[in-house]
Amino acid sequence: MRSLALGFGVGAFLLASGAGANPDISGYSGKPYDGVADTCTTNCHAGASPAPTLTITAPESIKAGESGEITIVVNGTRTATALNAALTTGAVATAGQNTVVPFPDEQPSEVASGRAVNGANGTYKFTFVPPNRNGNITLYVSAMSTNLDRNRNNDGVKSETRTIMVTDAKEEPAPTDGGASSSSSSSSSSGGVSTKPSDAGRGGDDDDDDDATPAPAEEGCGVTPSGGLDAGAALLALGVAAVLVSARRRR
Repeated sequence: MRSLALGFGVGAFLLASGAGANPDISGYSGKPYDGVADTCTTNCHAGASPAPTLTITAPESIKAGESGEITIVVNGTRTATALNAALTTGAVATAGQNTVVPFPDEQPSEVASGRAVNGANGTYKFTFVPPNRNGNITLYVSAMSTNLDRNRNNDGVKSETRTIMVTDAKEEPAPTDGGASSSSSSSSSSGGVSTKPSDAGRGGDDDDDDDATPAPAEEGCGVTPSGGLDAGAALLALGVAAVLVSARRRR
């Protein structure tokens, strides 16, 4: 996609004429992509004097989730103007006056001139929503004043940046521990190896306790109820034996 963007960019600026600049131009704002920060002068124009001046109106700070407006006025000395602008990745731009969003599925943080704006001065507007994180983001702008003679050596280029502070970003909600806590609580209160004396007597509150295998006598809470049942059985057996002995003596 980088090479495709470069190809469009070269053709677009070289053909900034009556037919207009290619609206798909991107990657020439000065924003770094893959370690390379291309501008209009990198592959397209030599940057002849005088360069245009830029009047950039952008918010100094913006709250995350809010929409901000950016206006760029290119003041040149030639026949027409054009530009490419971009924001830090994560911002989402929406086209406005004399701008389009090139490759919207790939670079939603960029805008470009849909066609060269006739006249020495050109005004470009767009809006943006910053990324949901606190801190500074950067606006990159590279603009051109062109005489539309199809000669890359006679156009003036100016590149500038602005810093915008993003505030009030909403932190990502922490994962709820409801499921983990319930599971942990359930496992600690059920099962035959629990060391809570009360669990063996009441059988536990959880459904899993109904199917739990009784714990061996040596495993804590199982000792008391198991010992009580064995003593009752022994007394019953002694009673039965006494009755049988008495019956034999009567005979």
